[in-house]
Amino acid sequence: MKYSVGETKQIIYKKNIQNFNDLGGASMYEYKIFSDDNLNSDQQDVLEKLSEIDKKYSLEEFIPKEITSLGLEKKEFEAPTDEEVRLQAENLLESEKENGLKKIQDNYDSKFSSLDSKTLGIEEDRNQDVEKVFSDYANSLRKATNSSIKQGISRSSIFNEAVNAIEGTKNSELSKIEENFKKEVTKLENEREILQKQKDNALESFDISYAVKLENKISNLNKEIAKQQEEILKYNKNVDKLEEENRLKQEKENLLEQNRIEKRNKELLAEKQKLGDIGFTNQMLKERFDVVKDYLMKLPKDKALNELNKDKSYEQLLGNYYPAIVVQMMKREG
Repeated sequence: MKYSVGETKQIIYKKNIQNFNDLGGASMYEYKIFSDDNLNSDQQDVLEKLSEIDKKYSLEEFIPKEITSLGLEKKEFEAPTDEEVRLQAENLLESEKENGLKKIQDNYDSKFSSLDSKTLGIEEDRNQDVEKVFSDYANSLRKATNSSIKQGISRSSIFNEAVNAIEGTKNSELSKIEENFKKEVTKLENEREILQKQKDNALESFDISYAVKLENKISNLNKEIAKQQEEILKYNKNVDKLEEENRLKQEKENLLEQNRIEKRNKELLAEKQKLGDIGFTNQMLKERFDVVKDYLMKLPKDKALNELNKDKSYEQLLGNYYPAIVVQMMKREG
């Protein structure tokens, strides 16, 4: 397996730390000086202090913390198409449009209905006038006939002239009635044409007004859409900013920790070089010795000696300081 330059350096770095800790530093291991798992506070204190000594005399390995995300989710927004915006605007104005058209339609339906009523009225008037003319005609003809019979002139030219005069009156009256009727019909038709133009103009004006309102509604909807897009864009940019700040913060923390470890390891190596391997090890063992001694002095003499002699764990822990701790415990009183 081939390693990159960075991976090779990391492998060498870890191996150097392991070699230092195994050969000259403190081996980090789980102490077995106490066989009972239920430790009292003094025993726990001893183990904690021994662990701190091991750390003090061991090189640290820098293991960078994994860069984690804040877990912020970006928002998505799919803007509607122009056709969808127009349809939405039309739906919003639908009720207003229907009411406006209905108002115009109802207004002119009423006016056209009035004209229709007037048309029926003049037709009825004409029919009544025509009936009266024919009624008057019949009465006049009957009177003329009865009179001519009484006078014995029913077959004379006088009677014929009288009949012609009655017929002429009838035709003249009918002509006047028809002429007046046509005038009234023409007048109503003109009024209907004017009314239709007024209705057409009203509908055209409404269409223009509606078109303006529709365009304004579309414009307002587009402004709202643009505002939403801007807000989401701003939010997503802030998410990117926060995530980047979080990443840089963690990288900085890793760098500071790496620098601290490198500085501390450098100081430890310098101290070992200054003291030499033996002096460095003896200094560490002396600190272990002091911790163990403080603990054993709290125990009765016989119990302290039994603790030291129960197995090889204290001898392994204290090295060449083990005989000294045994002698001190043997010389102590009670």
